[in-house]
Amino acid sequence: MRPLYSLLTKLNKKIGRNFLLIILSLLLLFGCSTGDQIGGSEYQEMSLNAAQGLLLFDVCLPSYIPDGLHQDTTVIYQADFDDPIEGNVRISYLNDEDDNLSLSISEYYAPVNNQKPPDDQEFDSNILTRDLLAWIVGWDDVSNHRDEVSARYEVIKNDDGIDYRTLVITDPPSLRGTIIRWPLGPVGFDVYSYLPYNITLSLSQSIKDCNH
Repeated sequence: MRPLYSLLTKLNKKIGRNFLLIILSLLLLFGCSTGDQIGGSEYQEMSLNAAQGLLLFDVCLPSYIPDGLHQDTTVIYQADFDDPIEGNVRISYLNDEDDNLSLSISEYYAPVNNQKPPDDQEFDSNILTRDLLAWIVGWDDVSNHRDEVSARYEVIKNDDGIDYRTLVITDPPSLRGTIIRWPLGPVGFDVYSYLPYNITLSLSQSIKDCNH
């Protein structure tokens, strides 16, 4: 929930990290999401073209796709409370050998919330860890695994001035994965991946083609 994420970031500056981490823990306990998985509207499978017709922004696709992957024929569309301004789309890439999920790209309208990395990187790391775990194990199981993971957080700035907020779960091996979050104009992007970090970053930095 992007508005909630923005609110928590502002509260973090006013009330301090420790108290805000208590709030975050309560949100995790009760299954509240500050990402793109929120209630109010069911997820819908549809073609990319159909989803594009419902979104207020142009969907961007990567120009670099590693060998052995193919784009799923359908995407997942969801809009909070059926409000088009809250619309988001998730595009998945599958392994050629077994059609298992390897990577997902989530795109959503966020003209304000994602323009720069939060000042508190520990807070942002907690948010990214939680969102990546939810992608790997599902929201219901996040709290069961949160304390067992080790993660590495880093902000990568490219030549275009874009800040890529990256987090890799390094341990345990069964939960390894990567999330990369960044803005491109008024659109926010999340890439979730089981692929190696350097490949995931290269793919993320190639997402500039909005004229598919």
